Amino acid sequence: MVPRLLAYVFVPPSERFISYYECVVQAFTTHMFGTTSHTIMMIMAFDRYVAICVPLRYSTIMSNKMSTEVRKFLSNVLRSKKMSSV
Repeated sequence: MVPRLLAYVFVPPSERFISYYECVVQAFTTHMFGTTSHTIMMIMAFDRYVAICVPLRYSTIMSNKMSTEVRKFLSNVLRSKKMSSV
């Protein structure tokens, strides 16, 4: 399944159109995917930074409490993104 906007690359410009609601849904999903992927990359970068720069304290810093805080942060980012795009 290819998004309609991507499929329209091969259609002549005079025949390209997308409804407003389809555009909104596509913009929402694109921004949601972008936000999610960047947030996951940021969390992975933090994890690698701690593992490389302070390897002896890694298990102390990346405890269950920190994992919970990271999950809360991720859910807040996603929740705020959902609210801001509505």
